[in-house]
Amino acid sequence: MSKTIEMSKIASRYARALFEKAQLQSDDTLILEELQCILTVFNNLPELMQFLMSPAVSYDKKQVLISTNFKDANPLVYSLLQLLLNNKRFATLPLLVREYETQYHLHHKIAKAELQSPLLLDDDLQVQVVEALKKTFGYHAIQISQTINPDLLGGMLIRLSDTVIDYSYRGRLKTLKKLILQRT
Repeated sequence: MSKTIEMSKIASRYARALFEKAQLQSDDTLILEELQCILTVFNNLPELMQFLMSPAVSYDKKQVLISTNFKDANPLVYSLLQLLLNNKRFATLPLLVREYETQYHLHHKIAKAELQSPLLLDDDLQVQVVEALKKTFGYHAIQISQTINPDLLGGMLIRLSDTVIDYSYRGRLKTLKKLILQRT
């Protein structure tokens, strides 16, 4: 088994356990926010992660770093950081946070969607798209990110989980071309 797959499985187990505990304490949203903040800190200061993963640095020094910098974190998050340190699993933190987000979004019926259009949609139109997607797919919330794709000519292309919804002129022209070719 590859190291990446093994780390992914470990991160998944930690994330599920943390999510279940957070739900019992009704803290799942707070935990998500703290995990995202901590991950941002580690992404912005990669030397922190290197320090915590270095075999040359003593456990005591690593423990001081965690206890000094994260003592005000939610007790579940603080315990998680201690557990990752004790089990030498800090490398799984980015995967763990991503898996926790996935668990959170599944539980709260939140989806992420990518919307492509030739121009930025105004806020009203974005709200209409989000409401239509929520109604169609049964989500409570949809976090939408929009990118400009001038190749679409007009309309929009939406990726929601594993579903692609093509309302673009380019997509309609391709469909029309297929229909014409089928008839000839």
